[in-house]
Amino acid sequence: MKPFFKWSGGKRKEIPLVEPLIPKNYDTFYEPFLGAGALWLHLEPKKSVVNDNYDEVINFYKVLQKDTDKFIEKINSLKASYVSEMKSVVRDKSVEESITKLNAELDLLDSPTLRKDLKSEISKLKKIKVDCEDQKEKIQDVVNCFSSWENELKERRKKIKNLKEELNKDIYPIADKYYYHYRDNNFTTDFDKAVRFYMLRQLSFSGMLRFDSDGNFNIPYGWYDSFKGIEQEAEKIKEVFGNTTFLYTDWEKSLASATKNDFVFLDPPYTTRTFSTYHPDGDFGKDEQIRLANWFKSKKSQALIIINKDEFTESLYKDYIINVYDYEYSVKYRDRIGKNELKIKHLLAKNY
Repeated sequence: MKPFFKWSGGKRKEIPLVEPLIPKNYDTFYEPFLGAGALWLHLEPKKSVVNDNYDEVINFYKVLQKDTDKFIEKINSLKASYVSEMKSVVRDKSVEESITKLNAELDLLDSPTLRKDLKSEISKLKKIKVDCEDQKEKIQDVVNCFSSWENELKERRKKIKNLKEELNKDIYPIADKYYYHYRDNNFTTDFDKAVRFYMLRQLSFSGMLRFDSDGNFNIPYGWYDSFKGIEQEAEKIKEVFGNTTFLYTDWEKSLASATKNDFVFLDPPYTTRTFSTYHPDGDFGKDEQIRLANWFKSKKSQALIIINKDEFTESLYKDYIINVYDYEYSVKYRDRIGKNELKIKHLLAKNY
C-alpha cells in the first residue's frame, strides 16, 4: 500500500535504498516515528507496532482501523462533491496569464540576496560624511532609487493580490466549506477528528504542517482542483491494520517490547529546520537525538535509521553508516515559476 496523506520528509522515494537492507526474517516490524508510514505500508508486515507523538496521526490510523468502510465512504464522498464544485468554477484565462507574467517579473526583480546587498550598501552610504553638495545629491539619488525599487515591488504584489481575488472569487466559498471549516473548528468525536486531519493534509498549502504559538494548525488553503481520496482497498487495509498495534507515546516506550528478533525502522525528525514543525509540542532536540543514538547502539533490536547528515549526526552514527547520499525535496508554490528545491544529504546506518 501507499501512504494515505502527504508528509514532510516522507521516505517513499527512498524505499528502493532501504528495502534490500531489511533483514529477511524478523518477527515484528516497529516504527516509532510513523508519520505517513511509507515503509510500513509498503512492506505490509504480518505483525507491526507503530507509534507517533502527534496524537492526530495515531487517531487517524485507529479510526481507519476501527471504521474502515465508513471512513472510506466519508472521504470519497467529500472528494466527489469537492471536485464537482471546483469543476463548476469558470476562471478567466487572461487573468491567470497576467498573474503568471507578474510573478515572473517579480522573481526577476526581487531576491533575498539582492535585497540584503542593497540595504547594506545604502546603510554604508548614509554613514559617509560628505561636504560636497554634488556627492550628497548622488548618494540621495541612490537612496531614492532603492525606495523606488521597493515601491515597484509593493505595487506588483498588490496587483497580484487583487488579480488573485478576482480570479478566485467563486472558489472562496468552496475553500470555506472544505478546508477552513475543518481547520478553524474543533471536533469532538475521534471519527470527525480523523476526517479533519485527512482534509487538512490533503488541502493545505503544499501539504505543509505548521502550528502557531497556541498549537493551532495555521497553514492556508492550497487552491487544489482535486485531492486524493482513499484509493487503497478496504480489505487490504483491514488485513494490514488488523495486524498492527498503534501507539501514542514516547518513542522509546513504544520499543519496550522489541527484541533482537524484531526489526526497527527509525525516521526521526531532522536536526535542521528544513521542514515545518512536525508536531505542535515542538522540536526533537539534541538530547533526544543522543538518546535515540544510544538506544540504536545498544543493539536491543535490528535497527536501521535514515537522518540528515551533518557533523552532529555523523558523529552519533559514525561506526554504523553504510550510505550517504544527496536528496532533494521540492516545495511547489502556486502561481510561481519553477520550484524551490531543498537539497540535503541523508545518511543511512544500521546496527546489524
